[in-house]
Amino acid sequence: MSKPIEIIPIENKMKEAVQKIPAPAPEIILENVQDKIKNRQTPANAFMLVAAAVCMLFVAYFVPLLMGGNAPLAVGGYLIPLQTTEFVIGHHDGIYQGLLIVSRNEGDEALYGLIDMYGEIVIPPEYSFILPFFLEGVTMATRHVYDELIFEAIDKENNPVIFEIDGERINFFMSVFMDGYATVTTGFNLDTPTFIINREGEVILREEDYAFLNIGNGLFLKSSAPFNIFPTNETTYLVTVDTYGNIVFDKGIWLTYFPSLFDPYTTFYSKIPLGNLSDITKYGIFNLTNNTFVTDEIISTPTAFSNGRAIVEMYTGEIVIIDHEGNRIAELSEIFYPAEAEIREYAWLNNGIAPLHFSCGKPPVIINSEGEIIAETNFDGIRMFSDENIAVFEKDGLFGYVDSHGRIIFPPEFDFATNLYNGVSFVRRGDNQYRFKIGA
Repeated sequence: MSKPIEIIPIENKMKEAVQKIPAPAPEIILENVQDKIKNRQTPANAFMLVAAAVCMLFVAYFVPLLMGGNAPLAVGGYLIPLQTTEFVIGHHDGIYQGLLIVSRNEGDEALYGLIDMYGEIVIPPEYSFILPFFLEGVTMATRHVYDELIFEAIDKENNPVIFEIDGERINFFMSVFMDGYATVTTGFNLDTPTFIINREGEVILREEDYAFLNIGNGLFLKSSAPFNIFPTNETTYLVTVDTYGNIVFDKGIWLTYFPSLFDPYTTFYSKIPLGNLSDITKYGIFNLTNNTFVTDEIISTPTAFSNGRAIVEMYTGEIVIIDHEGNRIAELSEIFYPAEAEIREYAWLNNGIAPLHFSCGKPPVIINSEGEIIAETNFDGIRMFSDENIAVFEKDGLFGYVDSHGRIIFPPEFDFATNLYNGVSFVRRGDNQYRFKIGA
């Protein structure tokens, strides 16, 4: 029998590095990558940094959506021990598409893979990084091969998706497929441009002296700065084009949430400014059905739309619920004054329900899409509600489950807990790992 794998409490680091990134943070990450490219990196290492930053954008923007109690215990659930030493849970607490990231240690290196809701391994933990979801049947993973970091696109059978273009092998996928397109490159050098292929491996957009990046919904950034997609000075050429290379917008834009993961009709955009990437602090509403701007950039902190509504912080400071046209549905800052409402990770509407937190220490409340209180709680925090209208809550450093009426489903006794997916989640209590199922 193999030696049991030591459980390393890395979820705290993940919460800092991934789950608690505010909306502008991915742009700051890319800005830091730019600095490293300019200051010291070899071409190969610089490319790896940029590709890693693109991966972090997925995680930073996409992963959170995957995912309090005064009333007596309701519904309840039961624990099924995970009898395995092949992996540990605790790397990431978001389940999407019925998949969870797990890890194992190999020497000093942590390796990651995916399990399904039965606790069965789907992708073995053999990668130094892996996305927690598949888009169009493909996810992105990285591994070290002879001290070289390789970026791979793999399918659900853990087979690499490899294409050759004019006899050249595609070495790196800088994004998984979105809307049938992926951003790829055939080399390591900074002057090797990125280009766009379709699911059959055919080149859609490739042009000498320009780099392309898929931003979703059939839109692509076109830049005169290879790999350094975002502008740093006024001489950088940056526009947004369609699949034929036609200019759609004479500026580069960024879509904050990709339609294949979130609301298929509405998202948020930001016009990429000249200068530092941290200057991206304003967002507007974007119509995905016809690729048009619905509002100006009047929002400072967006969250994903759900059923046509979203909780946002306006650039003027108010926390409000808006519809897909930008109309204010509920003035949360005004309703709960003098308590200062704030947007936290996971504090998003789903099925018309959301937790609302406050910066003054007031316990969170549960609200509907009209801004009305459904339940008050005495918890320290509540995550986003799942499709079962059940959420993870935190109390005194431990986690439990609560329903949308504030009734405790399972008391706070876990050191780690994921969101529910079809009535199942994964939890950890000490060194013991379990599947948690709702019901008696």
